[in-house]
Amino acid sequence: MIVVFVWLLGMAFLIVGVAALGNKEIIGVLPVVIGLFIVVLMTFSIVPMEMPTGLPKAGSALPPGDYKVAFVYVAGQNVNVGIEMKDDYNECLYLYQFPKIAFDDSIKIKGDSMRLVIVESNGFKKPVLR
Repeated sequence: MIVVFVWLLGMAFLIVGVAALGNKEIIGVLPVVIGLFIVVLMTFSIVPMEMPTGLPKAGSALPPGDYKVAFVYVAGQNVNVGIEMKDDYNECLYLYQFPKIAFDDSIKIKGDSMRLVIVESNGFKKPVLR
């Protein structure tokens, strides 16, 4: 929520600066520069981190460990895995995508209590569905 507030603050600086420049006041350059800086910073660096798009993350982003699997979906050469992980206060669902060739065996979509284990050896991460 603070991200939206800061972005709107940057837009307010832009509006005030443009209005001042419209009245031929040279001081209007300062709010325009500050507003542009805030809006560009928020739009291209802060917002993408704070507000995820919902697109699947690369499987290589997962650190080694054992994860609870909600679902597995095989689509072409990709394996989409929904992983349930604890967030600050509750359990959330995160979507990860792996290339099909990353798994040794054929992908078996089992029933409940599936686990995804990420094993790291020699700097290479290997996903294993159990």
